[in-house]
Amino acid sequence: MYKIIGGDGKEYGPLSAAQIIDYLDDNRANAHTLARPLDVADWKPLSSFPEFSAVLARKAITPPPLPSGPQPTISPSPFQPQDIPTYIVPAIFVNLCLCPVFAIPALYYAAQVNKKINAGDIPAAKKASLNARKWCWIGFVGGALSAAAYSILIGKIIK
Repeated sequence: MYKIIGGDGKEYGPLSAAQIIDYLDDNRANAHTLARPLDVADWKPLSSFPEFSAVLARKAITPPPLPSGPQPTISPSPFQPQDIPTYIVPAIFVNLCLCPVFAIPALYYAAQVNKKINAGDIPAAKKASLNARKWCWIGFVGGALSAAAYSILIGKIIK
């Protein structure tokens, strides 16, 4: 009869040699698992006991079995760095076509997104992306209103 120390650090036993062999076969114990006979005070790895050498040798040759149950799925992180838009194209469009006054902050924040991602600061990259989007919309609306006001003003002057 033996006692063993499990992977959780708890002492288990008394266990027979057949039970320990079952533990080895089920991968609940290995060659490094500490064990001791009931009448001995010193703990030694199972590999030092001759009665388990045949099982341990077989385990060293045979690869562990593949799990038969459902495999765990790795859920993706809700925010992947490649999912954070930079808004650089809309910022350039607003700058060239509509309202460069409001496009300057949009360009600034759009340029910051990749710098923050490369630095590993994902929350700051998301914030810069949101700011770039906000300033693109402000520039778009401001530019559209400016163009409409200019058209109306020119229309009144020409009449």
